[in-house]
Amino acid sequence: MEGNYSCTNLTIIQNDYRLVYGIILISATVFGLLGNIVLLYIISTLKRRISTDIFIVGIAIFGLLCIPLHVISIFVYFSHDCRYYLRSGTFTCNFYGWLLTMISSNEVILVVLISLDQYIAIVHPFVYRNFVTNTTTFIAFITTCIISALHSSYPLLTQIHMVSISPYYSFCHFDYKSKLPKATGYTIFLFSLGMVLCIVNVFCTISILRTLCRIAKRRHQINPCCQTGPRAEIKSDYNGLIANLLKRNRLARRSEELAFAKASILLFILCFSSWLAFSVVAIAGLIYHKTIYNAELAVIIVMSLIPIIVPYVCIYTVLPYRRQLVRIWRNIRSYNRTRRMTFTNRRRLRDYVQLFPDVGGNLSTLVSDITYNGSIRRNRN
Repeated sequence: MEGNYSCTNLTIIQNDYRLVYGIILISATVFGLLGNIVLLYIISTLKRRISTDIFIVGIAIFGLLCIPLHVISIFVYFSHDCRYYLRSGTFTCNFYGWLLTMISSNEVILVVLISLDQYIAIVHPFVYRNFVTNTTTFIAFITTCIISALHSSYPLLTQIHMVSISPYYSFCHFDYKSKLPKATGYTIFLFSLGMVLCIVNVFCTISILRTLCRIAKRRHQINPCCQTGPRAEIKSDYNGLIANLLKRNRLARRSEELAFAKASILLFILCFSSWLAFSVVAIAGLIYHKTIYNAELAVIIVMSLIPIIVPYVCIYTVLPYRRQLVRIWRNIRSYNRTRRMTFTNRRRLRDYVQLFPDVGGNLSTLVSDITYNGSIRRNRN
């Protein structure tokens, strides 16, 4: 059915599911736009600038770039004209597939970079302090963008094109079932890249959790009442280790590191689920040269939901982000309360003046009399 774009086949669509898909896409677009904007605003209002924040900003920016994909899908879902369907090999379908592949690749690599950054900061704090800077972080971010843009544009530079899949021919992806050697090689490359990134992420996450548990156990063995002796030396060694975990204004907290570790674990679960669905599709295309439409749809849905879920995961799990969100919310409430009280006081004063028009003149006369009498008394004294 892929490639047959006659209006007779395209109009045979269940309209009940069309409304459900449209509502889901509109909700996902609104929530994704709101979450990424809030996350960017929270990070911009923080005083610190660390490498993890830079990577999370990159994920939020790519999440905002993913919004046009949802807009295109919404437009295609609600359009009944055959001209607006994403046809295989067209510019719109190729751009859709390239943008989706590039955004997904960037997000997965940035998640792995966050885990790698936390691994170096916690397991090897002195190496992190000497070599990891904002400049190296920006270089890693730009390199990630360039690599993702280049390898995702490979199908467009060769004879391989993006193909459109059901439902409603509103999604485009790389043709996994193509028998061309270039298509097979690119599929193996994507599968291997995802597997290597998952292995690196698992290794970093396990090392981070083991180090944090060891530090917590070591802290539990320290008696805080002893200020001298070997225990005091152990305590000072522990404090020095914690202080050198990250260059965050020369202050690091284990709770923040644990929060970043939790966030990296949740982000890894999301990325691993997308890679697992992609691996099913890739293996089916490589071995049987067939397309599993349900698995392809699952891959695209998961890749589209990752930019929507990531900002809420970061805001909820990372302690500084959550505190900053609460602080911003309190400032908004206090501003609204102050504005409402000012408006109420002005209205009350206006009502009093209208009810008692002579009050203003009497008050001014009384104040002038008090001032005059006080000045006379001071002169007599």
